[in-house]
Amino acid sequence: MADSEALYVGCGLTQAPEDFRAGVEEAKQALRAVHGHEVYDFVGLVNGTARDVYEYDIGKCVTKCAAFAGIVDFESIGLGWELRTAHTLNKPTLTLHNIIDGLPPRLSVAPNQLCMRDKEVFVANCGDPSTALGWELAAATEQRKPTLAIAPVDARVTRLVLGAADVIPHMSFERYETPEHAGEIIDRFLTDTIGRELSPEEPPAPTFIESEMYVSFADAAQKISDFATRALMHTT
Repeated sequence: MADSEALYVGCGLTQAPEDFRAGVEEAKQALRAVHGHEVYDFVGLVNGTARDVYEYDIGKCVTKCAAFAGIVDFESIGLGWELRTAHTLNKPTLTLHNIIDGLPPRLSVAPNQLCMRDKEVFVANCGDPSTALGWELAAATEQRKPTLAIAPVDARVTRLVLGAADVIPHMSFERYETPEHAGEIIDRFLTDTIGRELSPEEPPAPTFIESEMYVSFADAAQKISDFATRALMHTT
């Protein structure tokens, strides 16, 4: 359920450069000061705990917003998770990508979703950022599939995944030192979990989704504001 007309702007953080993160904050401030919107803030890279990141960013920001905008310039498991949650909740959703940087990250999830429905468990290697993988992780946990996320011991992993593993009973996260160690972790997980969960029906497709290119963060703010106006008219 939406909380008034607040917007939420999501983006990749863990692997994104500082100038990009600063630009996203600039766009959010323009949405507030120039366009008059209420905009939720995500927890970020430093504040709170990993559990806080999952519970607040997903449980409040995506769940309670009236419309969601995802800036997809950089691959991001956390952003993919947010996009999937917005899809499940039928949130009006806008994806934006900087026109100067070429093609946006691919979010080719439909074939993978069809495959996932026939599987009893889901294992995800989170060692590298992937927006599509974030979508798949969210879908697997929504469908109550036993889910294992793994990553090398030295990999930077989004705190949203770490927090989700702390909150969701049928999801776990482990780090591995070698490919052989990863295989041992997966074998143990499969032995312990196969056959324990049933999957519910796939949720309906979202009713309002658009994609845009932007040339500056001020332009991104304008496009998000215009989208929010259209989306709120569409849903009221």
